[in-house]
Amino acid sequence: MISRLHLAARILLGTVFLLSGILKLISSSQATELLSQVSSLDPAICRVLIVALCFLEIVMAVILFVGRKYLQPVAIVSSLTLLLFTFVGIVAVQASRPCGCFGDLVDFKTDAYFIVRNIILLLISMFVLRYSRPPDSQAL
Repeated sequence: MISRLHLAARILLGTVFLLSGILKLISSSQATELLSQVSSLDPAICRVLIVALCFLEIVMAVILFVGRKYLQPVAIVSSLTLLLFTFVGIVAVQASRPCGCFGDLVDFKTDAYFIVRNIILLLISMFVLRYSRPPDSQAL
């Protein structure tokens, strides 16, 4: 039962990261703008950081789909990523700005729904982490 839930959680989390990475890579102006507003960094630096985040999300998604060897580190990185952007959303929630989480193609705002969605994804990521052990020490 746990192994099926673990697989479902990995597929769900991987799908979210894959869609987010690809759509943000296609059109990332909202995500870049949000990051520059909440961090006071130069927009050019924010653009580079967002593109790097896109590639990180895509790699994490692929490992969540097929990887067994690097599943624990990816679950840790995905949890930290979700935690970071939950805090970014909390900082930006007063203005309810477009977050650009899925690029400019999907219009999500930094509102209460954004925070709840990130917390749910964080809990799923932590579940994946909890039940991800190195391949030689588990029977999943």
